[in-house]
Amino acid sequence: MPEPAPAHKQAGRAFFLAIEGLDGAGKGTQTKALVARAEAAGLSVASFAFPRYGQSFFSRLITDYLNGRYGPKEASHPLFPALLFAAERFEEATALRKLLAKHDLVVVDRYAASNMAYQTARLAPEAARTLAEDIAEIEYGIFAIPRPDLTLLLDLSPAEAQDNVLKKAARDFVEGEMDQHERDGDFLGAVRQAYLRLVEAAAQSEDGALANLGPWQVIDCRAKEGDGAGGLRPVDEITDEAWAALSAQLERRQQL
Repeated sequence: MPEPAPAHKQAGRAFFLAIEGLDGAGKGTQTKALVARAEAAGLSVASFAFPRYGQSFFSRLITDYLNGRYGPKEASHPLFPALLFAAERFEEATALRKLLAKHDLVVVDRYAASNMAYQTARLAPEAARTLAEDIAEIEYGIFAIPRPDLTLLLDLSPAEAQDNVLKKAARDFVEGEMDQHERDGDFLGAVRQAYLRLVEAAAQSEDGALANLGPWQVIDCRAKEGDGAGGLRPVDEITDEAWAALSAQLERRQQL
């Protein structure tokens, strides 16, 4: 296991970590695990999650959308849900900034990149790139929400993600076992590819709305070949890799 990152005090704002991935990728599990590791290392830590189910006006509208009350996702242009998710982050931005001002580290389960990945998944490449740039401009430009210092993408197959969703306890914001995103395996596969395109865009863009997505690291959550019957890596092993990536960025920031 990597050595704990040294406690640090960055003037002005906490280190901001976003954890991304498909529904069922383990974002909530890894958020809790990384918070525990960071606290054990002496850091002051807070966590946040989007959507804020039941805790805000726009989270109620998002719940309605995910449960199909505005019709199937194919019935509306993806800009409609994009605005709902972006507006929720704008609604919660003050609370998030307060956490960033008070702590050494803030970990968020889903952020603006989820909006870009999920809403561009149904579009052709050129249209997807345009909408991703528009969402980035809405979220980071017009709404001016805080930007993550590091984004971790938990990568796994749609089938494995769906299996994990079905293992979750009943969720009062979902009508049935899955929402309309989670039960569509083909859509989740397209979302996974959209995430990977965002990783590439963040690394290659030199200007434009996608140029400032910050550093990303992809963590392959699938079991390696030869490890048995396949499936997923052990949770602690994934946490070790995530913690190593976070620790490296914390140490780099401390040296600046």
